[in-house]
Amino acid sequence: MMNYLLSLVLVSLTFSAFAEKETRSGLKVMGVKYPNIPGSVEEGFAPVSTPALYENVTHLDDSGFNDLTPFLLASPNQEDAGSCLYMAHTGIAEWWLAKLHPHISRAADGPIDLSERYTMNIATSDAVKNWKTDTIYAFNNLHQGVKNTSYRYTKGWYGQDANGDIVARSGAGEGNEYGTYINWVKNTESITDGFVDLPHFERDIIFADPKSNQWNVDVMPDDIVTRVKLALLSKKAPVMVIYNHYGYWHAVMVVGFDDKRSSEGCEFTTEFSPYMNKKAKDYDAQAERTDDLELKKTLAKRAAVYAGYAQKAQQRLSKVGGCSNQGVFYIRDSIYPDPQAAKYDYDLTVKGEEGHYVKKLILREYEWLEVLANHAVQIYVE
Repeated sequence: MMNYLLSLVLVSLTFSAFAEKETRSGLKVMGVKYPNIPGSVEEGFAPVSTPALYENVTHLDDSGFNDLTPFLLASPNQEDAGSCLYMAHTGIAEWWLAKLHPHISRAADGPIDLSERYTMNIATSDAVKNWKTDTIYAFNNLHQGVKNTSYRYTKGWYGQDANGDIVARSGAGEGNEYGTYINWVKNTESITDGFVDLPHFERDIIFADPKSNQWNVDVMPDDIVTRVKLALLSKKAPVMVIYNHYGYWHAVMVVGFDDKRSSEGCEFTTEFSPYMNKKAKDYDAQAERTDDLELKKTLAKRAAVYAGYAQKAQQRLSKVGGCSNQGVFYIRDSIYPDPQAAKYDYDLTVKGEEGHYVKKLILREYEWLEVLANHAVQIYVE
């Protein structure tokens, strides 16, 4: 646990050292992605800080396809909750409410600002046979969401019990922590109001990794960019994508594209393999230094996993011809805070835990989808 806390401090210092810098396409913003399951063989403990280009959604030009962007609501920063899949699906439900009821306010904590925590808590329903493709069906079971004001995406004290489960705690103490991970503690019986009727959702699987591996790379078909673009154009509905985000799986909403916009060197994709190879060497070095045989085995396995994904991603990037430097998707994410945006108050009972809402729109190069993604699902209403 101490290593994890130290890594949070280090990544926080790294994050503060980055200033937004001008690029030809717009600005660059940094975000922190935490492991979904801290300490797992696949992901480890240390968070990773990564860049994204972004655009002001009110200043998009007419090139490409951006019809979906006016109906976006900004997400709170998920921080360390490992909740990206549910931030994306909550965002899609909000998007459909905004699309179907364009005159309803889209203000933060407004009538269609839904609770991500509620989505997290109901997503284990029997309707969800495969969380990578079917999570949206959890809403169909209940035909409703809940306003964020009635069941807040929050911060609080939590710990673990004898079974290793996350449980709520009353305050600081040995083994207790404070943060957004508390949202996994289910307390839906406390909800007394704020229910919002939702439409019936359907989904089309554009592609799903046959191995059902949310970390996999180099598995997308050669025409995946065209498939996603055609899906956006035909059904005019968001596409949820799962991909390998520098060793951690991550989920986002794709809401548009632009064939002509520069990708500024495809930094996210081209830096993936060097980063993963470096992490593999670091894990190998840690394995050499420890006398704990079980830890040595875990670190060596983690190194092999990272090195394997680095090799596969580099092979695929070479196959697609490297960075074309042109063509981007418009993405709604949950980890890139907007320093110009209002702050989100996670915990109404304390001060100082607030954080900026994330950017409504970031950009990812087409190569990101070709090289690093493993699932793409379009969610629509008939």
